[in-house]
Amino acid sequence: MVSPTPKNKILIVAGGGVVPGLLADSLGPRAVLIALKGFASAAVRARAQAEIQLGHFGAMIALGHEQGAEGVLFIGGLDRPNADGFALDDYTRQHMDLSSLQAGDDAVLRAISDLFLRGGLETVGALDVAPELAMPLGTITQAAPPQAAARDQDVRRGLQVARALGALDIGQAVVVQQGLVLAVEGIEGTDALIARSAPLARPGQAPILVKIAKPQQDMRLDIPTFGPQTVDGLARHGFGGAFLEAERTLIVDQTAVRAAADRADLFIEGIRF
Repeated sequence: MVSPTPKNKILIVAGGGVVPGLLADSLGPRAVLIALKGFASAAVRARAQAEIQLGHFGAMIALGHEQGAEGVLFIGGLDRPNADGFALDDYTRQHMDLSSLQAGDDAVLRAISDLFLRGGLETVGALDVAPELAMPLGTITQAAPPQAAARDQDVRRGLQVARALGALDIGQAVVVQQGLVLAVEGIEGTDALIARSAPLARPGQAPILVKIAKPQQDMRLDIPTFGPQTVDGLARHGFGGAFLEAERTLIVDQTAVRAAADRADLFIEGIRF
């Protein structure tokens, strides 16, 4: 594995959101930034060395070598196209396991990682190069989780379902209320899950979000992410707070997350499973 030392340059393949920019800031001159066409933000596109279409992985590998990169890091949101929606360059068509495009997200990401490794760039994880972005253990907000019995009931139930969900490569998050599962995450993502589950809430103690990495998840390729936008959704839809997997969840701007949660009287707690 590539060791993320201060001398290594890292190729960042950037999808949507603010996290790619945060990682580029953390890496400084070590960052070689590629903006994915149609996904990367205007801010990322403005600072990127190149803007390249998803599926043109050969072109990305070539740029990485040209810039002296020794590893590659995949980060940021994107809407996965259908298998026939990937416009692949010649290198990718020749060397990638194309059957993975019909499988789950984990399989696709592993195939892409293998493709880059074949091209001489080994994948590194976002939290390997920027550990300060990881969710810490414990409560980071003024509000505390529910009392122990209720908390343990919801966490146990949420964990049980989230692990089963993740093992099937479906999603990472579950909404639980009073020991009952209101909804599980599918392809729509965490923010849409929160909105979808809100009408199902019952009177009494508010629902909570439980979000963890999948049991088989390669943390170099796909990291559970949580940011201010998700906190706003929790507040808007009447949630009590969220339990996140400590040290295996990437927090987008922890100061802003804490401030938004405190304004809404929500708890955010990092726990180990």
